[in-house]
Amino acid sequence: MHVEYYPDLLDIIKSLQYALKNSNPDKILFNRWNEPGPLDIDLSFSPVISEKTVEEFIKQDVCTFCDRRISYKANQFSKPVVKLPYLILVHNTFIMSDKQYYESASVDSLFRKMIKGGLKCNENEMLIREILRCHFGGADEKNNQYVQNCLQHLRKDIDRYQIKGVLILGQAASLLFKNDTAKINKITGEIFDFEGIPAMICPGPNRLDYMYQKHMDEEKINTERRTIFNYLTKFRTEVMYK
Repeated sequence: MHVEYYPDLLDIIKSLQYALKNSNPDKILFNRWNEPGPLDIDLSFSPVISEKTVEEFIKQDVCTFCDRRISYKANQFSKPVVKLPYLILVHNTFIMSDKQYYESASVDSLFRKMIKGGLKCNENEMLIREILRCHFGGADEKNNQYVQNCLQHLRKDIDRYQIKGVLILGQAASLLFKNDTAKINKITGEIFDFEGIPAMICPGPNRLDYMYQKHMDEEKINTERRTIFNYLTKFRTEVMYK
């Protein structure tokens, strides 16, 4: 496999060479001793990227669907080893770390505690993906077409890992269901069909962190914690170990 590399640059050099050939380079260029002149450069070669490099790039499953992405999010196109066939969907506006699931350390800590306490397993045993796998500007983040593009990769993951259940946390649900608050409230905590497999929406760790940061009434926080725990328990008993 031969892939041309920088063909435009070669065209520019050839054009420059032609211009020099039709002028008087001796009067406009200064050459060091034994330095070849520009007209003596051999441009008959065609630089290539090796076949191995091209194949390794293609195998990364990188995405080119969206035309206004800023960059890829860390690990969103990786192929981890998944011990438990369950998918957790999260959403971060901007995250570059490949060691955290949420951009805030406090939210990330709450997330790990939620999974361990409610699902009785470690978060790294399941597949965790972002709804949007790339970083987008604020004006593009809620673009439904970009969400639909990302869902194509999600379907590949469901098939590749034989996913048997999906847990949708917090803000991920807003993007997935186009900010339809009435629908989200109606199905939160319920088991419903998503891409042909059972799924549940559960408040995410961002919700608890927000309540802590705002110093809300302790009883309200405890009520929210119990609600989240009950939802996670329901997902564990009715989806994971039914």
